Amino acid sequence: MADVLVAGLALGYLAREHREVLVAHLPLLALVTLVVAVFVVAAGRTLVRASDYVDDVLDAEFGPDRR
Repeated sequence: MADVLVAGLALGYLAREHREVLVAHLPLLALVTLVVAVFVVAAGRTLVRASDYVDDVLDAEFGPDRR
């Protein structure tokens, strides 16, 4: 968690020092942020579906009272 905080502070400092560059590349940064967000959501959905599949296989193999 401390690494994330340090990275956030460093990015904040760089954004303040290089505001013109940041504003010039804002559309690209927005696109990259959108792509990363879509990837994270898709990965999360895939993990949930995989977990449900494993639960279904275990239920079929050992019965619903396996827990």
